[in-house]
Amino acid sequence: MKPVMASLKAKFGDSVTWHYHEFNQPESAQVNEDFNIQAHPLIFILDRRGNLVRKFPGVEPMEELVAAVQPLVKQ
Repeated sequence: MKPVMASLKAKFGDSVTWHYHEFNQPESAQVNEDFNIQAHPLIFILDRRGNLVRKFPGVEPMEELVAAVQPLVKQ
């Protein structure tokens, strides 16, 4: 997952806020509950207001992730 996220960060840079969440840590319990995270990898894309736009369970092709993020960057 790290290479995929690094590629996305290289493409979109500071136009996107990046958050990496380690779901198996005790301090992650509330986020896990809020977003129903039960396993990883899992990628969430939220809009500027924090609304869930898309959820990707497992590994997704870079093209899918870019296609989901691109419209949000133009907002």
